[in-house]
Amino acid sequence: MRLAGRFAAAGGLDRVLGGIAGDAAASDGLGRARSGEVVSAAGDDVARVGPYTNTAAGRQALLRTLRNRVDEQRQVIAAYRQRDARLAALVRRLSYGRAGGGGLGSLLGAMPNGGGGGRPSGTGAGLGNLPGGWNLLSGLTSGARSSGLAEPTPRASAGTPLGSLTLDSSPREVAAVIIDEAARRGYSPRQTIAILADAMQESGLRPRAVSPNGLWESIFQQDSSYPGRGNPNTAISEFFNRLDHHGGPSSPNIWTSIFWLQQRPGEPSAEAAVAHGRQAYLTEFQSQLPKATAMYRDIAGILWL
Repeated sequence: MRLAGRFAAAGGLDRVLGGIAGDAAASDGLGRARSGEVVSAAGDDVARVGPYTNTAAGRQALLRTLRNRVDEQRQVIAAYRQRDARLAALVRRLSYGRAGGGGLGSLLGAMPNGGGGGRPSGTGAGLGNLPGGWNLLSGLTSGARSSGLAEPTPRASAGTPLGSLTLDSSPREVAAVIIDEAARRGYSPRQTIAILADAMQESGLRPRAVSPNGLWESIFQQDSSYPGRGNPNTAISEFFNRLDHHGGPSSPNIWTSIFWLQQRPGEPSAEAAVAHGRQAYLTEFQSQLPKATAMYRDIAGILWL
């Protein structure tokens, strides 16, 4: 039984390792996209300032502009090097050593002496009871939907049920309701963070937000086809009602599902929506990911995602 338990634990680590690889691939794709945007913007700068480079002032202006783009590119590279280093550190922690020593043993803790299907014993936190309410072992064995790392489990009663918001509610209060409603409808923590990111991009989580042309209102900047959009509770509920029909919790890519709903809801699929829509919108609300993750951690009590 001890050997079977160790094989089960190793299999669980295989799934985590695969999730880390998926996160690395996604990070690489997003980094390349942001780097490409900087290069494209530099081309636009040249086109805009180029006609004036027949003067010394024009040449200096172009040089300053391009130097700023180089600095921006360096910041992108530095940010993704740091993320790559964190992912590499996770991989090193998952090394398959002998139980009781480094690697697998140090991560799982001591194996039970008899039976138990490979669960760690009660020596330290192990995988069964990490701080912040994240039970990695249950995440590994529950068939989490995410293609990345096993989903953390939020602590009980994280967030605030619908009905408590007013037009003067704070961004944190709005986020707490979004988190609770997402969990109630079966969205994973990572999917919930993507939804928070969209709300942050659209309104800064402000119920009174109105677009400059007056056509879009509230937290998700909804048009007049949304009933009750002036009430922040109804605005959130109606957003989820429509997102449920644009991929919902079973979406293989929540980011493109949100794009589909917000940009091209009449398209037959998320893929068609991205192909025919304003693709920059995807990058725009993905840029809110760090802030959305921090907000989710603060409210839901998750220490690591």
